[in-house]
Amino acid sequence: MTQQLKFEQEKEIIFRITESSVFHGSETLSKLLRYLAGKSHDDPTGHLKEYQIATETLGRGVDFDPRTDSYVRTQVTRLRSKLLEYSLTEGANDPLVVEIPRGSYKLLYSPRSGEDGDTHPAAMPRATQAVNKTLEEWKGSERFWRLLCAALVVVLAATLGLAVWALRTKSSPSRQPALDPVLAAFWSPFITPDAEPLAVFSNAVFVGRPDSGMHYFHPKNDAAGEMTDHYTGVGEVLGIHELDNVFSHARVALRVKRGALLSLDDAKSMNLIFVGAPVENLSVNDVVTLKYFRFQSITTGPRKGENSIRNLNPEKGEPEVFLNSPIRPIVDDYALIARLPGLGKRHVIVLAAGTTTIGTQAAVEYLCHAETLRPLLEQMGGIHSDQSFEAVLSIKIARGVPVKTSLAALRHYGN
Repeated sequence: MTQQLKFEQEKEIIFRITESSVFHGSETLSKLLRYLAGKSHDDPTGHLKEYQIATETLGRGVDFDPRTDSYVRTQVTRLRSKLLEYSLTEGANDPLVVEIPRGSYKLLYSPRSGEDGDTHPAAMPRATQAVNKTLEEWKGSERFWRLLCAALVVVLAATLGLAVWALRTKSSPSRQPALDPVLAAFWSPFITPDAEPLAVFSNAVFVGRPDSGMHYFHPKNDAAGEMTDHYTGVGEVLGIHELDNVFSHARVALRVKRGALLSLDDAKSMNLIFVGAPVENLSVNDVVTLKYFRFQSITTGPRKGENSIRNLNPEKGEPEVFLNSPIRPIVDDYALIARLPGLGKRHVIVLAAGTTTIGTQAAVEYLCHAETLRPLLEQMGGIHSDQSFEAVLSIKIARGVPVKTSLAALRHYGN
C-alpha cells in the first residue's frame, strides 16, 4: 500500500469515528481525535507533549501547567474509552482499529483480524476522491497562492500578538478556564465562596485474608478483632480524581474523607458527595434518605448476596430490580445518582454509586462532564436550589472500563 493510500484510509476511518453516534455530542473529543490524527500523520516519529495538546486544541492558555492540571490526561483517557466503544460497536467491520497506546498521545492504526488493510483507489469514497481532485487543481491556480500568502500574514500576526500577550501575563497569577455552565449550575451549592465540599468515599471493612478467603464484616457473625484491612475500589479512586478535576477548575478545595471517619458534625456542617454504594460506604445509610430507589442485596437464588437497585415505585416499562448481568467479567452495570437536601440548613448531598466499583466510576463521570449531565438537566427543566432528584443509570462495560452510560429511570421533586 502506498503512503498516500494509507493516509486516505486513515482519514476515512477518523471521519467515520467522529461522525458516529458514539461521538455524537462529544465535540471536544472529536476535535482532539482529529488533532491527534493530523499530528500522527505530519510527524510520525515525534513526541507530543501535554502542554502542546492543551494549548493547541483544548483551549488552554499559555500558562497551562501539566504538573498541576490533569485536564489533558483526563480527556485522552475519555477518548481511549470512546475509541474502544466505537471499535466494539459501529466500527466492528472497519478494516482498521484506532487506539491510543498507554503512555503515548500518538494514534495507532492496527489492521483488524490481521488484515493488511490495502484499499484500491476505486474503493475509496467518491467524496474523498472528488475533494482530492479539487485540491490538486486548486493548488495550481493563482488564487491559491494569493490566499496562502494572506494566511501566512494572518498566522504571523496572530503569533506576534500571542507572544505580546504572554509577556504581559507572565507575572499574573495562573488562570484556568471557567467551569462549564452546565457543571456550574449542577454543582453551584458546592462551589460558592463559603462552600466546604466533602467527598466521602467507600472503604469496605473485610475479615479474613486474600489468600484464605475474605468477606464483608458482619457484626452479628464476625469478631471485630478479625478485621484485617479497609479496601477502596478502583472506581472510587477514579471517581475522586474526576471530582477533583471539576473543583480545581472551580477554584474550590475539595476535602476527601473515607466513609468510616465521617462524623455527625461533618454531615451537619458541610455539603457532601458520597462516592460508593452503602454496602461498602456504610455512612450512606446514616445520612442519605432516598424516596424512589434503594440499594438491596439479593437474598435468595444463585445470585444471593449480590448488590442490586430496588425500584420502589416502578413506572410503565421499568423493572422492579436493576441487576447487572451474570456474565463475568461483567459487561453491564447499574448505578444510582441523586441530589438531595443535606442535614444542615441549605446544605446539599450528592450520591454517585454503582452496584459494582465500575458502576461507581461511571456514575461520578456522568456528573462531572457537561455532555452527559446536560440531557439530565434538560429533562428536569434545569436544576434549582430546592430541587431533588434520584436517577438510575445503565452502564455498558468493555474490558473493565465503562464505555457508555445512559439514563434508565428518573424521579425529580421539590425538597
